[in-house]
Amino acid sequence: MRNIDEYLDIIKNAIINIEKYINSSSEYLKRIELRQIKMDLENCLFLLKNEDFENVENKLHEIQNKLKDMKINISLLSFSSVNNEEINKNNVSNNSVNPYGLDFNDLDEDEILKQSIDADIPVFLHGEAGCGKSARVKSIDPDCEIIYLRQASPESLNGKSINSNGEMKDIPPTWYTKLCEKCRNEPDKIHILFFDEITNALPSIQGMAFNIVLDREVNGKWKLPENVRVVAAGNEEKDSLSANKLSAPLFGRFAHVYIKTELDKWLLWASRHDIHPAVYAYIAYRKGDILRTPYNGETPNADPRKWEMVSKMLKKNGNPKALRAFIGEDLATEFVAFCSQKVITLEQVLNDRYTEQDLKLDTSQQYATVVGLSAVKEKDFIKVRKFVQNMNPELCKVFDGMWAHGDKERLDIIQEARMEMQNNIRKVG
Repeated sequence: MRNIDEYLDIIKNAIINIEKYINSSSEYLKRIELRQIKMDLENCLFLLKNEDFENVENKLHEIQNKLKDMKINISLLSFSSVNNEEINKNNVSNNSVNPYGLDFNDLDEDEILKQSIDADIPVFLHGEAGCGKSARVKSIDPDCEIIYLRQASPESLNGKSINSNGEMKDIPPTWYTKLCEKCRNEPDKIHILFFDEITNALPSIQGMAFNIVLDREVNGKWKLPENVRVVAAGNEEKDSLSANKLSAPLFGRFAHVYIKTELDKWLLWASRHDIHPAVYAYIAYRKGDILRTPYNGETPNADPRKWEMVSKMLKKNGNPKALRAFIGEDLATEFVAFCSQKVITLEQVLNDRYTEQDLKLDTSQQYATVVGLSAVKEKDFIKVRKFVQNMNPELCKVFDGMWAHGDKERLDIIQEARMEMQNNIRKVG
């Protein structure tokens, strides 16, 4: 049996290398698995404090098998066989191939959008209808100045000249006046000028928008304030019959961010924006294959924006049969069937409104219950996690994974909860 210092060296080296694999992996699901392994290793450090060497050894065997399945060469079972050569190679590599001190961590589209705005680079958001382009902009600047270019006229975009007592007077557009007022009132805050539906605008309107983006000037007369950033969005030609192709010069003035609706990100967003728990549970249960359904031009289809409408409708009238107007007959019927099965809801757990009879669920009903409970907010997570642990301990890891959605802050909360549970078990023992 190894001593505590040997275990510490093995585990700490393993954590360092796991972090390197996390930062270098381009596979989202693999990064989630690696974060889970890192949490398990950190839990081993906790076990070491209690000198529980046997459990540490068993846990390391379990982790080693996971790493082997993932074809990751990190040795945990033999101190002498820890791959020091690979560690040194990585350390040398980190110093030698990064002479400019750059950050090579992965970035998602939201981070690229924020960084481009920080760098004062105009951004064009691409994506299917209902994917949340406008919502992303509003999450950065809730009071952003939106111009719907499809409806814009030359005067509404560029201002106008009027005859005042025999003299021509230039009048700036209303949006420009409002934007300047916001910038004066909050000079230390970034304010976004958002050109929405730019691909649906007439070529002449696109040309005026191009001049604003290029020169940061309206109609050659009025400069944009220093704390204004420009973001544009539009539908692709394949998604909209009225979409026009951007000219090459206008296209070239933007950083281009392509929005893809990923299930984990949508569920994380939904859990923080009060989406109806039945909508959250159904989409999570179906694992996202109904988050967006094909559009045929004849019947309603589902997309992230439509599910948000569904949520609002359910909160208002509580009748899911009305949802065929939003997502189509077939999907609405399936949604009703899902909502009719026996589960324990998040509201019941938070308010302790369930009985021993309610807890008599089969495995499928327990899974559906856990899916719905994973919508819980951070402040109530511990209480709900304890309920899941008591209902079916085997589903607790499933619940953790569903709730985290790969979010680092949530993974840290889960780790703390696990360590607290281990500590309580020790005290009882």
